[in-house]
Amino acid sequence: MFALVATPRPAAAQARGSIHGVVSTQRGTIRLGGALVVLRDATNHDLTSLLSDGDGRFHIDDLAPGTYTLAASLEGFVAADATVAVTDASAIDIALDLAIATLTATIDVVAPATIVTGGETLGVADHVDSAEAERLSPGGGLQGALRLLASVIEVPGGVAIKGGRATQAGMQIGASTLAEPGTGLVHFALPDDAIDSVAVLPNPYAVEYGRFSSGLVVIQTRRAGEQWKVRLNNLDPTFRTRRHRELYTIKGIASFGPRLEIGGPLVKDRLFIEQTAQYRYSANDVPSRPENELQTTQWFSSFTRADANLSPRHSVVAMGGLSPRLSKMAALGTFVPPDSTVDLHERVNHGVVTERALWSDTLVGESTVQMHDYHVEVAPLGPSAMELFPDTRAGNFYNEQRRTPTTVQWIETLSGSVNGPTGLHLFKIGADVLHSGYTGSSLSRPVLIRRQDGTLVRRLDFSGASTQSVRSTDAAFFAQDRVQPSTRWYAEYGARLDRDGVLDRWNVTPRVGTAVL
Repeated sequence: MFALVATPRPAAAQARGSIHGVVSTQRGTIRLGGALVVLRDATNHDLTSLLSDGDGRFHIDDLAPGTYTLAASLEGFVAADATVAVTDASAIDIALDLAIATLTATIDVVAPATIVTGGETLGVADHVDSAEAERLSPGGGLQGALRLLASVIEVPGGVAIKGGRATQAGMQIGASTLAEPGTGLVHFALPDDAIDSVAVLPNPYAVEYGRFSSGLVVIQTRRAGEQWKVRLNNLDPTFRTRRHRELYTIKGIASFGPRLEIGGPLVKDRLFIEQTAQYRYSANDVPSRPENELQTTQWFSSFTRADANLSPRHSVVAMGGLSPRLSKMAALGTFVPPDSTVDLHERVNHGVVTERALWSDTLVGESTVQMHDYHVEVAPLGPSAMELFPDTRAGNFYNEQRRTPTTVQWIETLSGSVNGPTGLHLFKIGADVLHSGYTGSSLSRPVLIRRQDGTLVRRLDFSGASTQSVRSTDAAFFAQDRVQPSTRWYAEYGARLDRDGVLDRWNVTPRVGTAVL
């Protein structure tokens, strides 16, 4: 479709010229459809405007001899113009090449899932954005989004991807890992409104992904927009009712999870901040125990993201969050009375800074530094010895422990594109260093095993308190290249060199993938 604005023609007939052109990028290798082309006369007045077709071509006919200026523009690209001299009955051919814009304030891409992903891997990825998750699983957060995917099953302690265990799956915020090094599980609970999208990669071929053996979950956090917004959601609690009574016989609150989102520009086009927070309370009873014996969990999560555009070619993203959690009467059950349960005190601190630099139109460098700290304390409800009977327990839980795993991660990557004899190449090289530490203590009290009549069968005594302290440094170096020999054929190859800090061993893992549409 062409939208033209015609100018009056002189009454006297005269020979007319025309302009035939094409709008492209990357030195003419990629045609740009839908670009706005404007023709101006020598006095800089607009004569006509039109959109390039699907192949990036445009035609302007019936032009009087003279000098004209052509200007082409398209969102995400730098506008370009050219001067054209039209003579009698001449047909001018011209090419306008638009460079990729260095930075844009907002990029919104909405497209259906494709066979070949547009990211860094040819592997199939299941993707859920925040709008879809809120529509299909309102208030579910990350776990609700993951439950929408057929390849993911929620299991105690995490998620199972393609039948693997929770400790075999990896989880990342962007490029930084979230898994706790001691158990391989993820304890950081992001507020629901902090999540922009969730992608599950059952088998990513890209060599930049590592430290997993059964799939990977990649979380992208939400960036503040151009306008300030404040949202307060989920203020209605869920109530507990008395057993075997009418629904209106309310016993207490079963769950309550309000959440807050506030974000916007601090400095127009330069600095943006997004703050999210969520509190959640849940209470559950055990059907075989009295109604007043409840397992309760309270947690609070706060997450902040700041985006700074330092220059058109340089940006910084800083993210940080904390998440304390208190679980009372954990492990309460039919054979575990309240005095034999424990209270769990947990706290997670997380911080990431990412710096991106656009060295040229085809070369981008990225640096990421992450710090992650997790602390958990298992606290019995008293110092009494634990007694085990055939049908119940007595006394207090026998073990008291504290654990503090920490990680510090540094990632450097360099990615770009180049046209070669075999087609367009998208390459990426990088290094990933992960330093992990673990400190902990454990104190175990006597355990008495008794018969049903109360007589002692066995007594277990433990040594005094023990402490642990372990540190390890893992390193990885990777390089990969994706080549597109034709519009329907992609090939990807690369290699990753990993150092296992625990075993002090180096591993080389080559990876190859291809896709034909």
